[in-house]
Amino acid sequence: MNNLPNRHRNHEIETLSERFFNNQVPVNWVVNKLQLDYGTDLNCEIVIDKGVTGMNFSVQLKGKEKESNAESIKIPIKRTTIKRWLNKLEPTMIIVYIVNEDEAFWLWFEDNTVDLTLKNDSFTISIPRNNKLSQLDWNNCIEYLREIFKKRHLLYAVPKIDDNNKIAWDLFKEKKHQRALSYFYEFLQRTPKDAIMLEAIALCEYELFNYQKALVHINKALEIENNDGIIISKASILTEQGILLKDKSLIRDALVLFEDLILRGHSSYPLYYNYGSALSNLGEYETSIIFFKKAIKLNPNKAQVWNNMGNSYMEIGEHDLKMQCYENALQINPDLAETLFNKGSSLVRYYGKAEEGLSLMLQATEKSDRYEIDTPNVFFWITEAYIIMGDFENALNWNKRGLSYFSNDIYLRQQKTLIDQAVKYF
Repeated sequence: MNNLPNRHRNHEIETLSERFFNNQVPVNWVVNKLQLDYGTDLNCEIVIDKGVTGMNFSVQLKGKEKESNAESIKIPIKRTTIKRWLNKLEPTMIIVYIVNEDEAFWLWFEDNTVDLTLKNDSFTISIPRNNKLSQLDWNNCIEYLREIFKKRHLLYAVPKIDDNNKIAWDLFKEKKHQRALSYFYEFLQRTPKDAIMLEAIALCEYELFNYQKALVHINKALEIENNDGIIISKASILTEQGILLKDKSLIRDALVLFEDLILRGHSSYPLYYNYGSALSNLGEYETSIIFFKKAIKLNPNKAQVWNNMGNSYMEIGEHDLKMQCYENALQINPDLAETLFNKGSSLVRYYGKAEEGLSLMLQATEKSDRYEIDTPNVFFWITEAYIIMGDFENALNWNKRGLSYFSNDIYLRQQKTLIDQAVKYF
């Protein structure tokens, strides 16, 4: 009788899978095994000419005894795992090792590999049998990673990372823009003609809503490196600055840049999404929807584009399509404050559902503090919901809060007059 503990077959398959991968990957690349598995088993860092490039990718490693499907390898992936992958800067390579074939099959998980607007708890991923890991050209992986890192950094090129600047770039890719800026400005004093650094500063200032500073630095970057990626960033900055300042001439300047890129055959999610946003802010709602759909075709898993397309549908009176867009946005990101408010206010305005709409709008105010400086509409429609429900005390409180930020807003002032009259009447 064997009194020793048995090793489960799944553990053996896991070991076989990892061994096969390690035998295929270039020997000078750095493979790190992660102790905690949340949908990522390994991280692989790219080394070129003995230099660690900063480019890396995650590996989800799976194993199966056999695969009966003749055309592809099929595996289920949980929604929670997919959302985590999409939030990471580095891409994920899915690798499945088939024991009885002694072969592994690979697939890059792309932004549009699955559609998170579907309500699935898990998705089946199909890996073509042609994607044999033993036949993979790892040089093609390097080129793929370069493009991915440029797109996800929104930079025209992958930055050269060394011991001196690693902290700055780590903060940048973690979206800690305020902290990254202090490092970038210090580096810029030493290398004032570094276009990537200038572009990174512009993107940080853009994310912090400092659009004029962003514009100054993106223009300096363009003087050094005239590149389509930098032009998209400039056009996006002009669009947001125009919206903030209510200056449509700035948005039209952005349109000229976007349209030139499109005429020259440029195609990307950032281009179509930002172009659609610019068009919608100039009142060209139907055309904006065309370009939002182009963006969604390239990447259906960005909540913001669904939100903005819903806003365009609202402006042309397509309220059911608008609500479906908001549903899709919240399916991807249930905490997106802008969409919570848009859906809530629409329920109040167009569907007569004041209580349900109010709940969503109040959730929105808890998710973001930017509403207090962005728009008086938030205070107006929350107040309006309370009025409909007959709660004049809360209505008056929210109206007063709105006027404390937007004292000259005519709609909040008129609303206050109506509340005062209603309070006297009742």
